[in-house]
Amino acid sequence: MKAMKLILMTAFGLVLSAAAAPGRCEEADKNIFVTVQNSHQGDRYVAVIDEICVEEVFNGRIIANGERSVELCAKEFRGATVLIRNERSGAEERFRDVLGGASLPVP
Repeated sequence: MKAMKLILMTAFGLVLSAAAAPGRCEEADKNIFVTVQNSHQGDRYVAVIDEICVEEVFNGRIIANGERSVELCAKEFRGATVLIRNERSGAEERFRDVLGGASLPVP
């Protein structure tokens, strides 16, 4: 009985994690990876919002002169649209038609 309960809970967890995986939505034709770069001397706390699938794909610290890879939803022939927000200063920058492999700066 305990084994069956464990199997069911594990299967349910896998289904939930697959459904909540970043970069999965009906609006996307494909997924791409881009790099968010912090070229500043200090750490930056940033939020990265995928505007095609309308979800936050990263929220956290990027160390000084560091970078973070994120997965974004993209449209065929148009690429991705992403908003990067500096959580401390409130500065935002929106990037449109982003292609896989792009490097995007932290504002």
